Amino acid sequence: MTKLRSAFTYKSFLGGYTFLLLLFVYLPIVAMIFFSFNAGRSISFPFEGFSTAWYMEIFADKYIRISVINSLLIGVLVGIICTLLTISTGLVLRKEFRGKDTIFYFFMLGIIFPGISYGLGMGLILRSAGVTTSLLSGLPVHSIWAIPWCLLILLMRFDPELRSLEDTARSLGANEWRVFREVTLPMISPQVLVAFLFGFILSWGELIRSIFVLGGVHTIPLHVYGWVTSLPFTPALYALGTIIVAFSYVVLIVIGIFLRKGLKVV
Repeated sequence: MTKLRSAFTYKSFLGGYTFLLLLFVYLPIVAMIFFSFNAGRSISFPFEGFSTAWYMEIFADKYIRISVINSLLIGVLVGIICTLLTISTGLVLRKEFRGKDTIFYFFMLGIIFPGISYGLGMGLILRSAGVTTSLLSGLPVHSIWAIPWCLLILLMRFDPELRSLEDTARSLGANEWRVFREVTLPMISPQVLVAFLFGFILSWGELIRSIFVLGGVHTIPLHVYGWVTSLPFTPALYALGTIIVAFSYVVLIVIGIFLRKGLKVV
């Protein structure tokens, strides 16, 4: 009886904790979505009626369209860079050699190093070198931020089963290039796609590092930042936020699907 009571108490505590955590995470998002459909300009209660007019305003704004195109372009480029670098780095780090751990932690610095400090430093270097800031000048800082996460995802797939299949291919006479092309790459392809998508989504939402290196080029995060610092809040801002969240969730769902697919491939 005591064990049952303890188990019930533990499950109740865990359930309550999970509920509060989900409430803390998702309540602001739900509130933003709710007020994005407010017919009036108010961003607080009372709710004045249901309307999609603010979404029509967002879709009609040419500056938002330009920002979306810029965000998509830099996100795709960062995804490609992350994919190529993480594949090559992962192939190196799966081998045992002196300095392996040092190289791995060197890549992890992109996560640890404060984004505002790195952005300031890169902005200083670009200005000192006389480089005109543009969309491409954001590629290094976005890539440095995204590569460690993509590398961690890819390294999970370099497991003993994969090594065993590669050794079997070698024993049958396949050279290293053929082993990579016909065994390694197909086996890690779900993680490779996830690395691309992860690099893309991290670049898509990056603000702090972008402020100092993109100059007058607007991405979606920079557009939102300029909006909240210079224009009054309206439900149109929440409509834009809802669209961004919806797009991000779609990408994350795709990432989850391919990660599950990759875990099942043995």
